[in-house]
Amino acid sequence: MDQKQETTSNFKKDDFETIGNFLKKQREQQEIPLKIISRTTKISTTLLDLLEGDELSQLPNKAYVKGFVKSYCKALSINQKESLNLLEKTYLKQFPQKQPNTLVKEYSTTPSSKKPKAMTAFFVLAIGIVISSYLVDDKDSSRQESSYETISHQSLTIKTPLKETKDEVKLAQNAIKKNTPPTMLKAKKDNQNEKEKTLIDKEVISKKETKKVETDEKAKKYTFSPIKGELFTYKSDFNKSDLELLPKNVRLDTSPQKVFIKAMNGETWITYKVDDKPIRQLFLKKDKNLFIKGKEMRIFLGNINATKIFVNNKPISYSSRTGVKSLVIPKRNTSKYKLPLFVFEDSGRARTSEEVIKEKL
Repeated sequence: MDQKQETTSNFKKDDFETIGNFLKKQREQQEIPLKIISRTTKISTTLLDLLEGDELSQLPNKAYVKGFVKSYCKALSINQKESLNLLEKTYLKQFPQKQPNTLVKEYSTTPSSKKPKAMTAFFVLAIGIVISSYLVDDKDSSRQESSYETISHQSLTIKTPLKETKDEVKLAQNAIKKNTPPTMLKAKKDNQNEKEKTLIDKEVISKKETKKVETDEKAKKYTFSPIKGELFTYKSDFNKSDLELLPKNVRLDTSPQKVFIKAMNGETWITYKVDDKPIRQLFLKKDKNLFIKGKEMRIFLGNINATKIFVNNKPISYSSRTGVKSLVIPKRNTSKYKLPLFVFEDSGRARTSEEVIKEKL
């Protein structure tokens, strides 16, 4: 049998190319790194290095290697049949003692019509043996591959990013679920719920502690002191022109206590509380006036020196080095309160000193 047989790749026996050289050359022509082939085929770079180096003795069973070659071909979009022929030739070259000396496995052969009938019968028999062997090997390979879930192959180029595909993520998640006993999943879920509950409890405690600290800090910011001496006195010597500042309705009003404030030489800001009514705050412009009446009043004024103040129709005098002043009317109730009469929060809201003191307790 001196006739030369040709493979589908048109490589003659004399210029035979191994499977490793062929695959490596195809990959390098497409400028695709081995790491991308590994990521796409799910075959480690170590095994791919051995395959490209024709280290078949270091690789697993032949059925596995066939699967490697098929996946490699899919990744590069090259002909599988051609590569499997080269794989068979490489095996035959490296392990001749395991193959019939007169047999070269081919996946696509065309017997010559000029051969003698005996030779034709021989080749038909040889082809039958080859096909049977291939089917057995391929069956083993298919059985092995069927034990894994299939993945879609990426179309690779030199710019293909190294990233996980949706199939990879799905397979990883499925593998974790399959290999995790239900009891372990339940324990994991319970543990997660416990962690979340602990975090919520810690957050609630933290908020309460923060609120308490903020309250304590606010209370510490203010120092309250008893009122010593008189906050104001009635003027004994005043001009009749001062009384003319009082409107008639104010003079004739019969309320138990009444206060009239007029901004004379500038503007003033006023915070006051009458009896149990809410605190009020206002800005009194120059030449404007304010009339307050009730049983009891607490008043705080800024730029008080720009004003004229009348209590129960009488002008009063007071001293203020800073321009601010607190008043309690009637005077007999002064001892009930502490200075400052009002506390102003960062938001601008005013509160009475007794409210803040009560919170401290």
